[in-house]
Amino acid sequence: MNKIGFACIIIQALVIILSAIGLTLCDRCPDPEIVKPCKCDGYEISCGDGVRDLKPIFERISANITDPGVKQFIELIIGGDTIESIPENAFSDISFQRIAIWGVSKLKHIHTNAFGPITPKNTISFVFWGDSPNYDATNLYDIFNKFENCQQFSFGDINLKTIPANAFKELPKLEEVIIYGQSIETIGEKPFFELNALRNVEVYKTSIKYIPQNVFVFRNNSQSQLKIGLYANPKLNGQSFDENAFTKTGGSVMLDFGGNRYYTDPNQMQFLDESKFKPFLMADPKNGINMIKQKFDCNDCRNYWLKRNEDYLKRLLNLKCSNGLEDGVRDLKPIFERISANITDPGDKQFIDLKIGGDTIESIPENAFSDISFQRITIWGASKLKHIHTNAFGAITPKNTISFIFWGDSPKYDATNLYDIFNKFENCQQFSFGDINLKTIPANAFKELPKLEETGGSVMLDFGGNGFYTSPNQMQFLDESKFKPFLMANPKNGINMVDQKFDCNDCRNYWLKKNEDYLKRLINLKCSNAIRNGLNIHSSKNLI
Repeated sequence: MNKIGFACIIIQALVIILSAIGLTLCDRCPDPEIVKPCKCDGYEISCGDGVRDLKPIFERISANITDPGVKQFIELIIGGDTIESIPENAFSDISFQRIAIWGVSKLKHIHTNAFGPITPKNTISFVFWGDSPNYDATNLYDIFNKFENCQQFSFGDINLKTIPANAFKELPKLEEVIIYGQSIETIGEKPFFELNALRNVEVYKTSIKYIPQNVFVFRNNSQSQLKIGLYANPKLNGQSFDENAFTKTGGSVMLDFGGNRYYTDPNQMQFLDESKFKPFLMADPKNGINMIKQKFDCNDCRNYWLKRNEDYLKRLLNLKCSNGLEDGVRDLKPIFERISANITDPGDKQFIDLKIGGDTIESIPENAFSDISFQRITIWGASKLKHIHTNAFGAITPKNTISFIFWGDSPKYDATNLYDIFNKFENCQQFSFGDINLKTIPANAFKELPKLEETGGSVMLDFGGNGFYTSPNQMQFLDESKFKPFLMANPKNGINMVDQKFDCNDCRNYWLKKNEDYLKRLINLKCSNAIRNGLNIHSSKNLI
């Protein structure tokens, strides 16, 4: 018998032996009749409709697996509408790394020791999305606190009334806690106090009305930022928090009111009360608030404190006004007249940013912004904009503005008076504009604007592009009569040639190799032709 034939016999014999004990080479599942009415698939056991008593099923499974190592499965999934209780030691000595219980509509009770002594040592994730209106959650945290190595708990819709004080004991590896359910009405003190590894806690879709000061406090300080997600809680608003609700965490915090992939309430945070959130932003310079998808009312006086501090405003991530300058605005003038009438102190009428966009604004009339002024003006994506009055920004704003960006995407805009508008901004340091139906950059376009960054000294020409646009074939050669005077004019003058297909064999570039100083001032220069492909040009020796 040859070696191949012998090997085949050995493999066939091994398959027969494994089959006899109900296992396969890649599957630790016993015979389906043993697991029935649950199902086993590789390293996963699932028990759904038709299952009433879990205990005898897992006692059979355990009896048919003799190797203790094979009794460690990856996942346990429990669901369906027939299981009413999970008794003590329901799973015998079978253990799981992940447990998921969901959609158990008739579940009423889980014994505190339902998972026995082994599984809690091995489980790293426990998800309990019950949809269980009759579940008795009295001992829920007693169950959870047995899972000493768990890294994630996620649970909700299980008839919870409260997140109790001191809910979690010391679970040194627990990094994430997710809690939801409309039945939850209150949250007690220090529920997470012992969870020193916690990095993410989410409480959403609840009926909680108030967050007191000692909820998010911890025994030890943390070097990692904690994310606290509070979203789709319809009874919470910008005043529903103690002033120290988030200041005692012992580390930086990112509050998230924006929602997850499944739930959000855009009306939850239309304003942020100063007395509640200013202490939080002051407590740590890394503290921030994610406001994505929130209908934030920029005209609400309760948000006025934010505009007075640019640093606070920057730490409100993904913030957009639900009123004012977004789609739906047609006439800016009456909006800013109202704003002006409601601010009595002239100093408070100086804002940092004005942003205009959307597809409903067609014109910006004379004195559109009343006596409200801005340091930075940005107009972009105003697709239907046709006209801006020469005096649209009045007399005050042009004296204060340092940056004006007009990226219009405005194919019907009449740019006739564009430079008349720009030339009123006497203290501006930056203009950036385009896609606004300009036909030319006219002669003498800009008048004297003393603070607008100008070339008065040395110049760096850049043919390389800006990260969005480049043309690699633009500068294959540099004509001596055009560029030598530029390089001679100032020893600091230079040319950025990044990404340009410069032809080092073109004789029109020969003048550069005769002057090593000129060559050094061609930054990021590389030859595009075969002889010099990939070589950086650092000296005249590289240029033929």
